[in-house]
Amino acid sequence: VDGDIVLFNRQPSLHKMSMMAHTVRVLPYDTFRMNTSCTTPYNADFDGDEMNVHYPQTIMAESEAREIMSVKYQVVSPQSNKPVMGLIQDSLVGMFLLSGATVSRADAMQMLQAPLPHQPTFTGLEIVSQVLPDITYHGGVEVDRGQVLSGRFTKRDVGTSHGALIHITFNDLGPTVCVDTMHKLQRLSHAYLQIRGFTIGLGDLVRSEEVTRLCEKERTSAYADVEGADEVQTNIRLNNCRNVMGKAALSQMDESNNLFAMVHCGSKGSMVNITQLQAWI
Repeated sequence: VDGDIVLFNRQPSLHKMSMMAHTVRVLPYDTFRMNTSCTTPYNADFDGDEMNVHYPQTIMAESEAREIMSVKYQVVSPQSNKPVMGLIQDSLVGMFLLSGATVSRADAMQMLQAPLPHQPTFTGLEIVSQVLPDITYHGGVEVDRGQVLSGRFTKRDVGTSHGALIHITFNDLGPTVCVDTMHKLQRLSHAYLQIRGFTIGLGDLVRSEEVTRLCEKERTSAYADVEGADEVQTNIRLNNCRNVMGKAALSQMDESNNLFAMVHCGSKGSMVNITQLQAWI
């Protein structure tokens, strides 16, 4: 029933956080569901992974699960002294985009589900400040006593980095506030993406004529240079060709390009992916 505590596990169990205690919420259908931030320590994804649930049979076992194995106590790993859970994928890219956006009062209230002062627009940083605890953090964003002053949220700030916002919140305010903050940021990020929309389309892969000419010239030059060369020299030249074309493609991209936004904030992908999708076409 709702509120029960169970142990959740995904094999292979490689470290302590491969088995954690979760609170039950009974939902229809036969699929186990969990918060996406918990997938990292399980090394799990949603492509058919199988997981196991174990039910404590005694009050003592249930108490140990709640007080020792609960997810909120596993956010920071004792092995590496840094978080093993943070915002990922859509939550992360949503935070990045929101922190650079300006939204109407109506949209801001829809996202926060709370009343706001009477002003026509709000910045994303003002909106995020509404859900942050009384924390001070200096990184890619500047946060003073829960108020975000400047910057853009990236993986370095709300991911699993040592000293990230998640880490500071866990250490200074405790595990309950930490997971509550992560949940609020996720809900806020998802609410913004529902309003803004986010998808990858052909428009994100179109390059300028200038970049096209540069890529064709560099590729032709590289193919000519490796004729008759040994394997080592061939790899060096082709890798350099890839880097030159990748930088050329990146030079004319900004966050209005959804592919670039994902890579830049650390949500998904890399410069190599951009090169493969843009420069080699």
